[in-house]
This record gives sequence, C-alpha cells and structure tokens, in this order.
Amino acid sequence: MRFAEFERNGFGILENVLDAETVSRLIGEVSKLKASNSVRRKNEAVYGVRNLLDLSPLVKEFARCTIVRKIAADFLGKDAKIVRAIFLTKPAMPIGKCRGIRI
Repeated sequence: MRFAEFERNGFGILENVLDAETVSRLIGEVSKLKASNSVRRKNEAVYGVRNLLDLSPLVKEFARCTIVRKIAADFLGKDAKIVRAIFLTKPAMPIGKCRGIRI
C-alpha cells in the first residue's frame, strides 16, 4: 500500500505483514472473547469487537509491538500512538479468512 492510497481513500490494507503464528494467536484471542456489549457474535463467530485493547492483553501487547508502531509512524508521524482498537469482519467471512490490517 502506498501513502497516496491512504490519502485518497482514508484507509489502506497491508498484506503479508505478520507471520502465521502471530495471526493464529490473534485469531485465537479474538475468537475466545465472550459476547457482550463490546463483542458481537453471529452463529458463534465473532464479527465485531469494540474496546479491544481493554479486552485483550495480547492485542494490547501486539498494538505496542515494533511493526505496528513503525506502520503508525510511517503513515501518521513519529508521535503516533495506538489508543483504540476495533475488530470488524463481515459475518459471512470467517475470522480466519481476514487478509489484512486496515489502518
């Protein structure tokens, strides 16, 4: 993804950023969240999570890792910080089929 795409669309999707083990750990973490006001499920599958940093220490740790901080700095400036995380997928798309990170 190029910066121009981010500027034009207001978002971008980065593919092949994470290794398979990290993706599996994050999928497992989100999948085990219990339904609540912040966690939405359909047919037992999680399709939306608000306040993800508050609900998952693993996701919070990931949000602070070097690669995420570098991506944020590249697009938003060196003082960028992760302050909120949400997860959204289409109910028809199983969580394991998500292909990128939307920034």
